[in-house]
Amino acid sequence: MLRIIQNKGKKCKYGKLLLYSMLLCFCFSECVFAKSPESSMEKEVENFVQAFFDACSECDIEKINGFYEEENKEMEIRARVDKECGIEEYSIQDMDIYPLEDKQETWLVIVFYELWVEGFEVGLPGMETILVYTVGDNLYLGTPDMIQNNQDLLEQVASVFEEDEVVNKMLECNRKCEDVFMENENLREWLIEVQDKMAEVAAESLLEENMEDADDAAQEETQLKRYIVKEGDCLWRIAEEEMKNGMYWKELYMWNKENIGDDPNLIFPGQELQIPH
Repeated sequence: MLRIIQNKGKKCKYGKLLLYSMLLCFCFSECVFAKSPESSMEKEVENFVQAFFDACSECDIEKINGFYEEENKEMEIRARVDKECGIEEYSIQDMDIYPLEDKQETWLVIVFYELWVEGFEVGLPGMETILVYTVGDNLYLGTPDMIQNNQDLLEQVASVFEEDEVVNKMLECNRKCEDVFMENENLREWLIEVQDKMAEVAAESLLEENMEDADDAAQEETQLKRYIVKEGDCLWRIAEEEMKNGMYWKELYMWNKENIGDDPNLIFPGQELQIPH
């Protein structure tokens, strides 16, 4: 079911926005919601997003990259992990489209779906937040950086997630997900394995990129930052401070595993770590 959400002119206070695609979090300031563009374009956006999720269901990296202006490494990793972990289909259940005001036509799309996995007889409820924009006559998917680096878009997106209807639908999605987990504990374990696999593959990709860019040891040295562990530090805190996102702690661990050892929780004051860029 497609629903086009019109402007309510509602102001919002500071809050947090969760983007589900393995979970991105932003902070926001006071803002006013945007106006609606033409409905014919909104139908094109609906079809465009449906086609994107069809490509994700096929785990077709080439097709997925075709939805972005530039090659998207993160989505390549996601497609690779999806395929390895037996994901069969993203079945869209509901799609809400919010027109935004920007230099080009832009929309925020909130998609609610069921994730079907090989070996399981129940779909796992989930949601995903997507930015769609135009370049000439073409539609493209945006990246989280496009929102983070555009204060006006950031404020408009924040206002969407202040809407009671959006909050209620997100809570309902979480409730349905927990109900599925309660009856299918092995599905929860599968999801944890997927998240671990995603972090592992991302770490490997980060290592490969750094090694490709390093022509010699001296050049590699310039791509790394040295960090001395302080009392009270943990890998999450170090990743939050040095890599701007605590979720990168596993990448940090993989990079320093030879130095840290088998237990990522055992780091000591004075220990030297390398922070990949």
